[in-house]
Amino acid sequence: MNSIRLLTRFGVKFPGRGQRIPQFHCSIVGRACPASRMTCDRWTGRPYGTLGKPEDAGGQAVFASAPCALLPTSLAPASLAESDYRWVFEDLVSVDSVGIGLPGIVSLGIFLNPMFEAMPRIRKLGHVGDMPMLPYSAMASQGSVWTAYGMLLNNPAIWTPNLCATLLGVYYMWVYCTHCPDLGHVLKIHILKKLATVIFAIVAYGFLPHDLALNLLGIAGNVMTVFMFGGPLAAIRTVVAEQNTKALNLGFTCIVNLNCNLWFFYAYFMLDDPYIYLQDGLGIILTTIQLGLFARYGIQRH
Repeated sequence: MNSIRLLTRFGVKFPGRGQRIPQFHCSIVGRACPASRMTCDRWTGRPYGTLGKPEDAGGQAVFASAPCALLPTSLAPASLAESDYRWVFEDLVSVDSVGIGLPGIVSLGIFLNPMFEAMPRIRKLGHVGDMPMLPYSAMASQGSVWTAYGMLLNNPAIWTPNLCATLLGVYYMWVYCTHCPDLGHVLKIHILKKLATVIFAIVAYGFLPHDLALNLLGIAGNVMTVFMFGGPLAAIRTVVAEQNTKALNLGFTCIVNLNCNLWFFYAYFMLDDPYIYLQDGLGIILTTIQLGLFARYGIQRH
């Protein structure tokens, strides 16, 4: 309750469930206090992480917290929710009320990678060759789901990089289609799936109850991520079978590992958002295994 007294001292009024706490100035960091993006339990007035631990009508917690009770306080979810350095993860670069943190900036680096590698190669060759469309359609689809998710949470640190992913993914798909002589049945399915995902995200954001929409979008985003793990798993099997790392890219693996670590840290220690930190936790495991393969078999060039 000390944190409540501290916030009240600065004139913060705790709004209803799901509403944003008004920003207040913190003399320690000289800017908006990191707690400005937290929400409140409507019954207790206690601030919690982005999803938090609100109770539903039946009195059951939305997410079970019993396992977390065994952890030390410093390792518990949302233990850094009021950290003075939260702005690094949310407002490292900001324009008015729209900000993006370090995790989002690293994600943008990954999303922009095809702009400087795959797209120029496609234009130079005049065709897509044997390059798949899946990475670009998946980027657009996942981006649209997480954009709607972040907008429901009123958290620009989540929806800003994912909106960029959606737009870039659509652009990459357009370049791919314009350089593919015959789209074929499979590629048309990719396009239809992307359209279906966008419609789903719009319907969830605009027409479903807030909590239901959050759960559906979070589950959908994690399901798509699990399917995307098929690529890294196949690459790991290839490396082990051939005992060389030609199927892996060291630089890309390192940046993806860094990206997953940053999002996991932000989602776990500051937001307490399992929909984000579970998928990034899996990403950390897979990319760490890949880095271990580089240590075991060395770095081989294509």
